[in-house]
Amino acid sequence: MSSSLEAKIVVLGAQGVGKTSLVHRYVKNTFTPASITSTIGASFITKRVLDTTSDTIVRLQIWDTAGQERFRSISRLYYRGANACLLCYDITDESSFQEMTGWLLELKENLSEAELEKIVIHVVGTKSDVVATEPALRRVPFERTIAYVAEQLHPSRAGTPPPTAFGTGIAAEGAAGGVGNGGWDVSFSVDASFG
Repeated sequence: MSSSLEAKIVVLGAQGVGKTSLVHRYVKNTFTPASITSTIGASFITKRVLDTTSDTIVRLQIWDTAGQERFRSISRLYYRGANACLLCYDITDESSFQEMTGWLLELKENLSEAELEKIVIHVVGTKSDVVATEPALRRVPFERTIAYVAEQLHPSRAGTPPPTAFGTGIAAEGAAGGVGNGGWDVSFSVDASFG
């Protein structure tokens, strides 16, 4: 008989980076940009996954927060108790990359010390499908994201990126990262076909 647990994931980033599309793609395996509207406040969706190594059913609570400034005071409530965070930016939009620091600071301000030590943070670059068809649209190089992760999430090791920071630009399936667990994270470059 399998055991079960719950994990809360918050998805943060500027308006229009593709947070809702990313969540729908993962949970429903659909990508229909024409039917996606801006999130108001936050939306909540769940997905059950089976961890086959421990025979544990994990109920993921995925909180998709609004990227607009006017909803930021509301979204602060959704950070509490988060086990993981997807910090998203659009690789074709420099300003969305710059806004990540504000989202990260807000997350840190709204979590307890104990929560900060345990949370896993992944930096996700979206819209790589757009860049795949038109490379000149890329505004944020992958190397800049690696530097951001080193400086913002692991400042004590900012000068020494891990071996996984180089290569294809897509994180290994089980890459660990976070503020407190000492692991490294590299950013995912995701596109509409990513399942």
